[in-house]
Amino acid sequence: DEPLKGCEIPVYLLDSAVLRETKNIKGAEYTVLTHSYLDVHDQISTRKVLIKQSIAADSKAIQDIHTRMRAAISLDNQDQLEKVDQDLSGTGEEGIGNYIAKMLSESKAKAKLTLRILLNQARAHNLEPQHLIVGNLPWVDWRNLPPGYREHVKQLCIDQHLFSGDGRTGGNNLNICGLLSNVAGRNWLHDNGSIAVLMPSNLMFQTSYEGWRNLKIDDDQSMFVQKVVSWERAANPFVGIGQKFNTYVFTKKEVDYTKGVPFIEMIKKKRTRSWKWLYERDKGEKWTDVEQY
Repeated sequence: DEPLKGCEIPVYLLDSAVLRETKNIKGAEYTVLTHSYLDVHDQISTRKVLIKQSIAADSKAIQDIHTRMRAAISLDNQDQLEKVDQDLSGTGEEGIGNYIAKMLSESKAKAKLTLRILLNQARAHNLEPQHLIVGNLPWVDWRNLPPGYREHVKQLCIDQHLFSGDGRTGGNNLNICGLLSNVAGRNWLHDNGSIAVLMPSNLMFQTSYEGWRNLKIDDDQSMFVQKVVSWERAANPFVGIGQKFNTYVFTKKEVDYTKGVPFIEMIKKKRTRSWKWLYERDKGEKWTDVEQY
């Protein structure tokens, strides 16, 4: 029963890939939350529920509603949960209170978990634009995802114009990291901000990633590659991972690609310690633990 602290990284990839969405009902603004779950057929299903934007955009308000709703769940009080959505009465829309009340009818544990997932998503959706976003995104081909999950992710990719459409060269192939980098730019990147992410090197040249390389984040805006840092000659810093990768730096500042972009190579010097040795030395959890070597 610990209080909700900070902003947790979404556990499920689909939560990270959901675009920010709002809805106006009776003159009030609501944040649309998407809950992904396994249905009775072991397929990924999604439901959209609403929470007042005035709550979602206020950390203290989210903390307060989390505390009150968890207390109602513990007491099996569905009526108290449904009161959260009284402003939506008669609109045909489902709010977070009614949705959690339905989860409560199945189990308290499921209701508490769903509440935490949705409130974390609400906080993430309403983060202020960020000047710096850094990440090591999951490198997963969307075709390797479970069927229901895959179809939903595929639709997100289509909506974001990320597929090249060239069927002869795997045009509908996309690594999930491409989708997540695109969504991060749309949801959270400040107009003067930068994104730096580790992703496979083949995103830069394979035809199947042509749609992603447009880096279009909405109808009016795109991101542009400012520099690429190659780790190919760095002797596999990710021990056990053979795939070649780069650090990509994007901003919204337009780049004339005909003039090229900076390409930096990270090269491991000869006779220096292996990455594996460094990781194993003093657990290798921090660079400061091993920099002397």
